[in-house]
Amino acid sequence: VPSSQTTVPVVFPVVEGRGQMCALNHLSISSSNSTEGKYVPAGRSYEGHDWESPPGKNARLTFRCEPEGRARRCQVNLPKEYTYYLTCYEHSLSPKDSVARFLERTTFG
Repeated sequence: VPSSQTTVPVVFPVVEGRGQMCALNHLSISSSNSTEGKYVPAGRSYEGHDWESPPGKNARLTFRCEPEGRARRCQVNLPKEYTYYLTCYEHSLSPKDSVARFLERTTFG
């Protein structure tokens, strides 16, 4: 990437599996203390959904998603001013927990 560019183009695959999610965060360093920082959400993809920016004030990135063969790929231009972290998670429920979740969400009282 030429040093004159302020962004870096990156391509991410769409997360396809049930119960899977990938999150893209950037590290925001406090101006008062350069050794402390916090992770700020930058984007996510889960269970076959395209990459998307988080809602609210952190919605700075625009993901462009297109089919590529049987899969989908999303491109985004990441500002070079941050350090980025990609973290993927997998979550599954037992059949008993899945039924309990369904009942908790669909019944009253």
